[in-house]
Amino acid sequence: MARASSNNTQRIVTALCADVSHLRALLVTGLTLGAAFLLAGASAPEMRRHAVRGAVFVDGRPAADAVVVFHGPARLQATVTADGTFALPDGAPAGVYAVTVQGRAGLPDNYADPRTSGMRAEVRQGDNRLPAFELAAPTVSTRVAPR
Repeated sequence: MARASSNNTQRIVTALCADVSHLRALLVTGLTLGAAFLLAGASAPEMRRHAVRGAVFVDGRPAADAVVVFHGPARLQATVTADGTFALPDGAPAGVYAVTVQGRAGLPDNYADPRTSGMRAEVRQGDNRLPAFELAAPTVSTRVAPR
């Protein structure tokens, strides 16, 4: 009986050693693959950027000093010059962007929110000259209500 017990113990120990070796091989393989993926991601080239130019006008006048912000594959911004034009300094990756205009007194708040601005731009490969963004300032009613 002692001999049968010893054989069973030996079989159990052999099976456990085989499982540990298998687990060790899986762990080493997993760590190696994980490191390879991390290194590949770290060395991946940055997304190619393309030139983007446009203009912003409020009631037909240049929106000088306003900030145009592109929200999409990247968040990019440019300041509108005195003649109403802007250029994204480092270009933009290709894609569709929601566009906002901020920092200009008198503009409605909806122009500063990408969900409500109503402005979109598609950046394609190459040089992008966007159509002008024509914004309207809010109108103020001066009508006096009758008494």
